Amino acid sequence: PRIMLVGLATGFRRATDPADMDLRALEYLWDVEPGSAHFLAHVRFFLEEVMPWAETKWNAPRRREQRATFGMSNSGGWAIDMALRNPEIIGNVVAFSPGGRHGRIVDGNRFSPRVRFYLQGGALESFFRNASAWSDTLRARGETTELHRVIAGHDWLVWSETLPDALRWVWGNPDSPRGAKP
Repeated sequence: PRIMLVGLATGFRRATDPADMDLRALEYLWDVEPGSAHFLAHVRFFLEEVMPWAETKWNAPRRREQRATFGMSNSGGWAIDMALRNPEIIGNVVAFSPGGRHGRIVDGNRFSPRVRFYLQGGALESFFRNASAWSDTLRARGETTELHRVIAGHDWLVWSETLPDALRWVWGNPDSPRGAKP
């Protein structure tokens, strides 16, 4: 099926920001700052501005089964949390090398309706433990998960090469060989 990808860029450091401020982590990861204000603002921006814009401008799907969040590294952690906090809106997740907590459930996470998770981590990075921990936690809660271990580090090339497989799992035939039409 045809799919649409809508990308969001993280905020940029301003001259007035403290030198040790990681705006990307603040926006993408729950509990990096007390109260998670940046994270919650990013979620509100996504839900209240980006999604309605994409639905109106580009006729993006409104059914949760036709929606997925995607991210790698910190935004992979965000993709997981976005669905766990909004399962009535997001039906699928693709998270490569997810940053953040190691599969720990926090206040605000919900497991109804069910969400499908495609998780990937590199064997040569510490983030495979995160992907694996999320897979274990989500499976224990009855969620559908697909865990992939690739022989790689924290690597843009691998993420871009394996994204078609993840998208095929979400919207196509998960058993089809790489490159086959769903």
